[in-house]
Amino acid sequence: MRRALWLLPVLGACSAPQDAQLWLIDSLSLTSQPKPGFVSGFNLDGVVSPEDDAASCGHGDLIGLDGTPGVDNAFSTLMPAMEVVAGDAVAGLVQAAIDDGDLLVTIEVDAGEDANTMEVGRAVGPALVGADGRLVAGQTLDVDTELPSSSTEEISFAGPLTRGHGLELDLPLSVLGYALDFTLHDAIVEIDVEEGHAEGRLAGLISLDQMDPTLDFVNSNGDPQIAEPVRSALEANADVDLDDDGDCRYISFTVHYTAIPAWLFTEAP
Repeated sequence: MRRALWLLPVLGACSAPQDAQLWLIDSLSLTSQPKPGFVSGFNLDGVVSPEDDAASCGHGDLIGLDGTPGVDNAFSTLMPAMEVVAGDAVAGLVQAAIDDGDLLVTIEVDAGEDANTMEVGRAVGPALVGADGRLVAGQTLDVDTELPSSSTEEISFAGPLTRGHGLELDLPLSVLGYALDFTLHDAIVEIDVEEGHAEGRLAGLISLDQMDPTLDFVNSNGDPQIAEPVRSALEANADVDLDDDGDCRYISFTVHYTAIPAWLFTEAP
């Protein structure tokens, strides 16, 4: 017999969570640069790299919107070109995957007596959507046991923001019948809870080798004019040599999200 486990979100802004909270991401949006060199993101490698710095594969770091130096979000430099080539297609596919219940990402923050923990996992539907086509808050979903969750006790607090560090996020997605597998390495998850809803940022490193099958698929379906320029741009802007093998095959990445409170079924004892 199953029962619903209620993980009650804390209502109102807080500097640290007081109880276990579960949030379901209901929107994701890619970040772009409002002006050249300035972008939302984090210092993922702990280094402030100038132009031509070998530590960032010859790419200088960006500046945060608050003026903080050393921000790693090289993917943002590709956004103008991607918008010209694909328009809103990418954002539309991602949002459709969320609304259709194919990309249900949960974030749980638990302030315990011995340690604070953050866990990012996946849920499975069917998911309920409202008249506006968006996920309904407060619904109960099943845990996706086929996909690994990622948790960390490396948590920091910055005012109302809670940040989990060192996560590995598996984000498989189905687009046009093709299974896409993405892993966000060395990820930071930031969450800001206020008035019964949440928002924040997911940041980390994406492997270009993982993206190659997707681009091959696009190419083989008659769109080499999209796939090959994107592939070249990714390789030109890769800013991390995560494997220390002298080949830069990772690119830093940040997305913004919003989230709603949700519940998960758990097996009754």
